Amino acid sequence: MEAALTTTGMARPALDRPFLTSREALILELEQWPTLAQRYRAATEAGRRALLADTVDRLPPPDAAAMRALAPT
Repeated sequence: MEAALTTTGMARPALDRPFLTSREALILELEQWPTLAQRYRAATEAGRRALLADTVDRLPPPDAAAMRALAPT
């Protein structure tokens, strides 16, 4: 996916690297909001990759009730 960001002609593909999994995106939105997401946004690409590996990927999956709360009604 990350390679496709460049080959499809995105103007600023580096902003979407690393390309988040659905699980990672949900955790950034639901866990320790907004602190964890702000740390991710403020980091360099290397810092974002480290945050995912060292923090986000080690957290349990988001709670199903919290995910349902995000769904539009």
